[in-house]
Amino acid sequence: MKERGITVDNINILVIVVAIIVLMLISACYPILMHWHQEKLSQDEVEKWFEILPELEGTPYKFGGQSPKEGFDCSGLIVYLYNQIGYRWFVYEDRLVDDVSADALFHYNSSPTTWETLEHGNLIFFDTDKDDVIDHVVIFDKIDENDNIWYGMLPQILMV
Repeated sequence: MKERGITVDNINILVIVVAIIVLMLISACYPILMHWHQEKLSQDEVEKWFEILPELEGTPYKFGGQSPKEGFDCSGLIVYLYNQIGYRWFVYEDRLVDDVSADALFHYNSSPTTWETLEHGNLIFFDTDKDDVIDHVVIFDKIDENDNIWYGMLPQILMV
């Protein structure tokens, strides 16, 4: 009479099969990640950002901050605004992450534009210390009659 039950050989085979399935899933998903890109926001999404911004006026600056309660830095504000319209993930190098710096927003999550094609809601990036690392980001609002660029939490102005 042959005994029935789980043997070490059965467990080893099961572990190998599960490992193969996991590796197949990972390899199938890898090309999807590598082709992921930030979609241009719809006009409704941009307007939602600009509805939220006045509610955040007076929020303190906090390096690394990402919430109205603790404060914001520039990229934290952008991540917060994306989160408010349903975007949770950002590309960083070869993976998706839930938090990014201004530099990562620029290199992995934005599309280039020109001053001539700048639109309400576009992000403007700055390398303030000229070290080839983006260290500041603002949200473009408008150019007024005096050619001042209005951005982010108004009424901050950049002179052109």
